[in-house]
Amino acid sequence: MKKITRELGAKEMIIEFVNTVFLIILIYFSLFYYILGNALGEFYGMLKFIAPLALFASPLVYIFRERRPQYKKLKKEDTLNEVINYIAHTDIILDRIIIITLPLILLGISIYNFYFGAVDLIQAFVVILILLGRHLMLFFKRENTERIMQITNFDKLKDEIVLFSLPLIIMSVGAGLRSINTIDYFQAVTAFVIMYVWHKYLFKE
Repeated sequence: MKKITRELGAKEMIIEFVNTVFLIILIYFSLFYYILGNALGEFYGMLKFIAPLALFASPLVYIFRERRPQYKKLKKEDTLNEVINYIAHTDIILDRIIIITLPLILLGISIYNFYFGAVDLIQAFVVILILLGRHLMLFFKRENTERIMQITNFDKLKDEIVLFSLPLIIMSVGAGLRSINTIDYFQAVTAFVIMYVWHKYLFKE
């Protein structure tokens, strides 16, 4: 597939400008409120909360920005539903196995490091829901009609969004229910790597 050059229209330029202004205002507010207000402790605590989430949000933002013009181009050329690969019923079964085993792997990481708790169970449950939703999104409508199924450009774009959202969601659950620790990092990266390899296999051209 040819590389798509990203050109900003008037609407997108306005959005980029508003985002930049908002970021500048946020930085100045932080400086005045936290530093000049003698609240460096609160500022440090906020950074400890935001920084890990920002680390995993950055790839998701990047993929959104890069795939948006690609989506528009494919839609304009009416190639969103162009077939890029065929998958067998065994691949669907393997996808179901991943839905079950990936949460167990994440729980195993916590147990191995003696840091198992209720939050880990919640993270595993959320991962199951995400992977189940992804499975239904990709395979449900075609599963009962075709033994060998087609997957398209649009399927690939949707799966990429799920792939890059997964580690951020895992980290967000940890950040919202307890302080983030190295186990959360390891779980998020492990989930991303496993699903990235599986994504590459499913959508190989």
